[in-house]
Amino acid sequence: ATPENHLAAVQHAADHFLAKPVIDLEDFHRWVKALLTRAPASGDGRFVAGGVLALDPEDSSVSVAGGAPVPLPPKLFAVLAELARRPGEVLSRQFLVDRVWANSVRDREVDVAVSRLRAFLGARGVDALASVPGKGYRLDLAKLAG
Repeated sequence: ATPENHLAAVQHAADHFLAKPVIDLEDFHRWVKALLTRAPASGDGRFVAGGVLALDPEDSSVSVAGGAPVPLPPKLFAVLAELARRPGEVLSRQFLVDRVWANSVRDREVDVAVSRLRAFLGARGVDALASVPGKGYRLDLAKLAG
C-alpha cells in the first residue's frame, strides 16, 4: 500500500485504511475495536451510540442518556452524527467540512457548530466534545453519560 492509495481511499469516504499483509497488530486491534464500537443503524436510520446518545435523522433530534429528544438544526445534527459514528476518534475540521458541508464553507464554521452543540448537550457536552489542538474534535461518550 502506498501513501497515494491511502489518500485516495480517504478522499472517497473511507474512514480507515488497512494495508495487507497486516504488519502492525496494534493498529489492526484499534481498527477492529473501532468497528465493534461503531453504532449500528436501525432500518429507519436511527442509531444509538454507546447506549448514551440516540440520534434520529428523520427529525434531526438527539437524546442523551434516555432523556427527551431535542431537535437540532440539520447541520448541527450532521456534525454530531459524524462524531457519534466514530466515538473516541479525532475528526479533523476538514473531514467534517467535507462530510457535512460538502467542502463549501471555511473550517471555522466547524468550530461554531461544535460550540453550539456543546450548548445543546449541556454541561456534560463541554467535556464530551473535546477539542484536540491542531487536530480536530473528539466525542467521548463516557463523559457524556456522566
